[in-house]
Order: sequence, then C-alpha cells, then structure tokens
Amino acid sequence: MPADDNVARVCGDALANARSVAGPNQVLVHTTLTVADGRGTSESVPVIAGGTDLGQLPYRDKLPARVSVAKLDAPLTVASVTLSLDAGAATDVYLNGLAAIDDQIGRSYSPLVTPGPEMSKVYQGDVKVYANGAALQPAFLVHNAKAVDGPEQAAAAIGGDFDPAGQVILEANPQPPPSRSLLGRIVARLRRMLPQQSFTLPQDWLQAQESAGQDRVTVDQFQPERIQVSTNSDAAGFLVLSQSYYPGWQATIDGEPAQLLAADALFQAVHLLPGQHRVEFTFKPRSVLIGELISLVSLAITVVGLALSWLRRARRRTA
Repeated sequence: MPADDNVARVCGDALANARSVAGPNQVLVHTTLTVADGRGTSESVPVIAGGTDLGQLPYRDKLPARVSVAKLDAPLTVASVTLSLDAGAATDVYLNGLAAIDDQIGRSYSPLVTPGPEMSKVYQGDVKVYANGAALQPAFLVHNAKAVDGPEQAAAAIGGDFDPAGQVILEANPQPPPSRSLLGRIVARLRRMLPQQSFTLPQDWLQAQESAGQDRVTVDQFQPERIQVSTNSDAAGFLVLSQSYYPGWQATIDGEPAQLLAADALFQAVHLLPGQHRVEFTFKPRSVLIGELISLVSLAITVVGLALSWLRRARRRTA
C-alpha cells in the first residue's frame, strides 16, 4: 500500500474483510493483522470474525464472509499490511478486502488485494481500473523457444513460474489433434478455418540465442486490423505479438510474407534473424476476400449489363 498522508494515514479504524471457515461468533485468536510504516514503526491487532455477516461470496468454496474492525492505538502512515496465521492454528483465513480509514478527514483507501505484482489505480468511477506495471508491451522479442504439439500442451507449459519475457511456447502443429477438452474443441474449430498448409519448425529456430545488446522494439502503428512493428537485435529470436492467433491474420517481414506461428497458447509470433526489421501484421479474413470477390463480380455484371443496354439503344437509333 503506498504511503499517502491524506488517504493511507490511519487514526481510526482499519477495516479488514476476512473470509474464514470459523464459526459465526468465533474469535480468530490465531490471526493477526500487522500494519507498518516502512520506517520501523508497526502495530499488530487481532482479527475477529464477528460483526456484520456478509453471507457467502461468489466463490467456488462458498465460505462465510464477515467484517472485522480493528482500531489502531495511534496514527500511522501505512506502507505495508501483513495478515499472519500463527503456527498450529486449525483454521484457514482469506483476506478478501481491506480498507484504511482516516477518521479525522473522513476518507479511506482500499488497496487491491490480489496475488502478484502491485497494481496502481488509474481510474475510479462506477468501476475501478488498475494498471499492471509488470505487464509486457504489446510486442516484444524473445530469444528462447520451446515447441509443443498443440494448444493444450501450450496451456500447460505457460503455468507455474513461466516467464513470457524469457521463453515463448510455440505450437509445432497449427492443426491440433482431436481433443475432448473444451479448450481443445474450441481451438480445433477455429484452426480448421486456417489455410491448409504444412510447416515444420526448423530446429535451429529452437536453439536459445544470447543477445549481447539491448533489443529495440517499437510499435509504429496499432490499429484493429493493421499493426506495424520495427525491431533491432543482434541475435535471432521471435517477435511475439499479444494479439489472438485467429484465422485471417497475416504477417510480412520487410515486405516479404512470413510464417505466422501460434505462441503462448493464445498469441502469435514470427521468427526474425539478427538485424533491423519491419514487421507488419494485417487482418484480412477469408470472409472479406469472398466479399471483395462478390463485389467485383457484381460490379462486372453491372458494367456488362449497362454496356449491353447502351448497345441495344444505339442499334435502335441507327435502325
């Protein structure tokens, strides 16, 4: 929680919404909420599962949710909040929400309670919008790749401690084998719309490369159906675009057609050699091509019809 004298300075109540498997009136004597200012001052208060009963939150386990209020003895500029459970406690506690309330000015601050990197709030209205500072750019270079058989194997590979900035998971077969899972059936239906073409990943593409310098990736144009990216790197690698691998997308490298690959289960990538490149991704689905063809045929029929009509009139005049 960022320190803010006007918002995060607690002199009244620290409100902790604790979701627990404890009974309706049971005191969670083994649970402690500790707030600290980052300069050596901290205060710990016990979390009690009494107070207002919020019922059951919409989670799969449907555990009861209750509000616990803990009052601090002295004002504190809060820099961190820790919820701890003593060793040997026979209960589980989940922190579902947290609010630091300043009684003096009547304001409160509610940090986002979620695992992972800290996010900053960029908008608050009917909804709250948070920015993930650790998110990668829409397009980035990766110099290490691993090939898997299909989308299910790719989804399994990107779990756990997978780092998308350090490795890209590529699908060796854009037409996956039959699957019984929901993900496999959905992907298979979409992939059947792809152009039927055979492509084998070269083994040298899968060899990890070391970049001695700093890669440069610049998104020059980002539109719904056209994305242009400039790159510069001293090592071969893959340009990963966080755009869905969907039928209709095409790629060119320096004006030449390039093989588009399924990357990280959902996205798309192209292989780049060392040096400077200009990569363009365009979306032109088959339906658009069919529509253009129908329009051209219709236009041709209209022109021929007008020409025949003009010829008939000309003959009548000369007759």
